[in-house]
Amino acid sequence: MKDLAAQHQNVLRYNNSKAVIRVIQTNKFNPISRADIAKVLQMSPTSITRIITSLMELDLIKQEEAFSKGVGRNGINICINKDAFLSLGFAIDCDYLKISIIDCERCVAAEDIFRLETEDYDIDKLMSRGKHMFWQLCKREGINPSLVKCMGISCCGLVDYKNGVSCFSPQLGWKNLDIGKKAEEIFGMPVCVDNDIKMALVGATFQSTDMNHADVTYLSIGSGVGVAVMYGGNMVRGINNAAGEIGHTMFSLNGRLCACGKHGCLSAYISEQGVVRECSNQGHPIGELKELMAQAEAVCASLHIQIAGGHTEVTDAVNRIVLTVTAIGRAKEGDTVATGTAKPGNDIVVTKWIGLEGTSIAAREKEKELLERFPAYLVEEAKGFDKYLSVIPEAAVAGKSGVCAMTDVTEGGIFGALWEMAESSGVGLEIDLKKLPIRQETVEICNQLDLNPYELISGGCLLIAADNGTDLIRNLEKENIPAAIVGKATGGNDRVIRNGEEKRFLEPPKTDELYKISFGEAES
Repeated sequence: MKDLAAQHQNVLRYNNSKAVIRVIQTNKFNPISRADIAKVLQMSPTSITRIITSLMELDLIKQEEAFSKGVGRNGINICINKDAFLSLGFAIDCDYLKISIIDCERCVAAEDIFRLETEDYDIDKLMSRGKHMFWQLCKREGINPSLVKCMGISCCGLVDYKNGVSCFSPQLGWKNLDIGKKAEEIFGMPVCVDNDIKMALVGATFQSTDMNHADVTYLSIGSGVGVAVMYGGNMVRGINNAAGEIGHTMFSLNGRLCACGKHGCLSAYISEQGVVRECSNQGHPIGELKELMAQAEAVCASLHIQIAGGHTEVTDAVNRIVLTVTAIGRAKEGDTVATGTAKPGNDIVVTKWIGLEGTSIAAREKEKELLERFPAYLVEEAKGFDKYLSVIPEAAVAGKSGVCAMTDVTEGGIFGALWEMAESSGVGLEIDLKKLPIRQETVEICNQLDLNPYELISGGCLLIAADNGTDLIRNLEKENIPAAIVGKATGGNDRVIRNGEEKRFLEPPKTDELYKISFGEAES
């Protein structure tokens, strides 16, 4: 009985400590005191103090002085010691192995991804690859590997999480594979293994400040189809941890062959592989999309950033892949330059040349037609305009030069960008059309294809408003970046484009001229 009581007491201490840590983690962006924790958990201040003391002895949490809200001594807040230790995460999918090093605040300190092929599914090869990635990641990010104390592995399929065994994973071809034991042997640290969807739900509930609900359902459609359910703050696991494994529910009697060997499974229809197969059956090759995603992942890997999500859309207006990127990041206060902060009197500066991106796309898409009219060197030069598309160098120079406003010239061309800057800044414009820098290749190709170069997508070109455009151009020229002053920002709302004696008013942005081109259609 004494042993049973002691065991019960240990479990109680563990659960209480876990609850305290969870409260602190949930409030990581807001200071929290011992009294606050006691109130949230409805526990006595004495019990909370005892738990916090033991957690501090383990170096898992720390205290810091809080700013006083009035007279009297400053209070003491409790926070996670994010540097106490690190953990290693392995996400194993049929397409990739992703490793993450995570601190005690459950923030990703570093991560890397490796594209998997079928031959990489061998557990010895996979773990060897993972260990190499781990050491390389630590070296790259300056992380001491000895600080990594534990490891979590997520993998698709049915998992015995208590014993760390992949019971059945048709995507990976695994059956009764002791992943946990193999990982412990290779990495020499405690290992937890669970189903990828269930672990994703746990991660989402911990990371999201908006998801403090006890009841959550998480649906994932990717290499497979699965659901994870949290009820009352606890994971619903079902018999053999199979709750939510809906991917192999029979959807159609004698239907498509699934990776599991059965016919008609839901996964065979709506998983990534199912969609790819259906696209191929309907004559829509998926190779271009896969190549595009591989290139995107390679670029992100080189910049040490990750793809957070995406959206796909099919319309009659667009009959080829169009990639749109939204980047999210942090900037130091005072280091950003907005589009809508131009002032009357500012010089309006344009870098490089307008129409670069549109010219390059048009030259590639209509190469055959253009070669009938122009020499090969002109078409090849135009196709190569994509080497100018980065505006990072001129943006860096502009930022250091203290400019007032800037924006990259994309869809809608230079006319669209001028309107956007003027409208958002509440200023007028006086622009000299003849001063807008444009390549002769762009002029020739636009004339041949009946495109307006001033309303043509112009990636690679930066529009800037500056107090002293001459000094800015001088700074840009030092970096071998051509630029020109094309006009001025004015008071009032008149946005004027002058072409010699001719005067016209700038109109709101229109559909980009590039959409006049029939992409992917046979040329006559």
